Amino acid sequence: MVNKIELEWNMLTVQDVVWNHAAKNARWLMVIF
Repeated sequence: MVNKIELEWNMLTVQDVVWNHAAKNARWLMVIF
């Protein structure tokens, strides 16, 4: 049970980081172009 929750939290955290990174990249691309 605990492992499942930890795994889901890790996935959410990774997804959050990826989304934030993508948002920053998108912002930079908009500035460049």
